[in-house]
Amino acid sequence: MGKKLRARAGNFLFKVIVLALLLYAGYALYQEFTIHRKELPEQTLPGLRMVAISDGDTGDLSDGQTVRFLGIDTPELGDSFCREASDMTSKLCLNKNVRLEYDAKPRDEYGRVLAYLFVDDSIMVNEVLVRAGLASVYIFPSDQRRIDYRRRLILAQIQARKESRGIWSLPAPEPVESNYLGNPHTLRFHRPGCRSLRRTDKKSLIEYPTRDDFLDAGFSRCRICQP
Repeated sequence: MGKKLRARAGNFLFKVIVLALLLYAGYALYQEFTIHRKELPEQTLPGLRMVAISDGDTGDLSDGQTVRFLGIDTPELGDSFCREASDMTSKLCLNKNVRLEYDAKPRDEYGRVLAYLFVDDSIMVNEVLVRAGLASVYIFPSDQRRIDYRRRLILAQIQARKESRGIWSLPAPEPVESNYLGNPHTLRFHRPGCRSLRRTDKKSLIEYPTRDDFLDAGFSRCRICQP
């Protein structure tokens, strides 16, 4: 009888410890979430405006914070169509009221607000830039859980590529490979010999014959091998 009681007491204590650990883990996650969300601009804050444009996908808000447009990447300084991207962003939202929508990660490592930016309440600037061929889709899967917005950006890019707009009017990077490899966990595709794949489990990679196959699926070019 004594052994049974001790066994029950031991099981009860074990359950209490597990429950306590789960509660602590949940509280820690909650704390991390609230810290990241702290002092974020209200999504529909009256009078929130874009007061400065840094480049095609980054700007300063009237509350003093910097916003980075989610899911896209515009040409860097010195690249083709860099000026055109910045000019379009200025035309779309500079000194205009804007509305922000967030996703799974509200800020990046530089402290910038990550958002889908809307003007006139319904025009998504991120999407307009992609459709004009002045930005490419650049998705971080863990940061962007909104599948509807992912899909909108991918479809806008397919349209821009089909019509050879902006950056898609440029020649494809040389050399053209006989096949390309994609990592479904990062949504990046690579040349077969890319050094960033050396520690990647080859069984987890996807292989397509052309870069177009990956672009149509929402993958983005590796910054190292530049496929």
